[in-house]
Amino acid sequence: LQRATPRLALGYLMLVAAGFATSAVEQGNFLSLQALSQRYAASGGSDPALYEALRGVVSANRNGIHFIDKIMGGASITLFCLALYRGRLVPPLLAGFGMLAGLLQMAAIGQELFSRDFHVLMLAPLALTVLLLSLTLLVRGFRPPPGQAA
Repeated sequence: LQRATPRLALGYLMLVAAGFATSAVEQGNFLSLQALSQRYAASGGSDPALYEALRGVVSANRNGIHFIDKIMGGASITLFCLALYRGRLVPPLLAGFGMLAGLLQMAAIGQELFSRDFHVLMLAPLALTVLLLSLTLLVRGFRPPPGQAA
């Protein structure tokens, strides 16, 4: 990617690094929720109102970063597909479909972030994109098509 589209490759790397950081924070929040649950179980269920209040705070913290993390993932797949398109490393139709799928995923997760339900089928194009891109890149590699300079 760096040879084909250096700026987009750098942007993609930065988005992936930010996504990794948000995933690490999400995992830390999940571990806090797990520790709270274990403390509640060890207490024999004493003072359930206190644990319920704490659960609400810890789970809201985890869910907040979870949605940001998923939006970062959608942004990174969109930028990745744009780089593949600009570098002509995959068929243009596939790259375009991938960009649209990434935008659709971000829109779906954005709805959930603002407490609106979304239909899970809004994520299906992204799953199909990842599968098709994986197969295409396994077969072709990151080479430009024949007859095109690298």
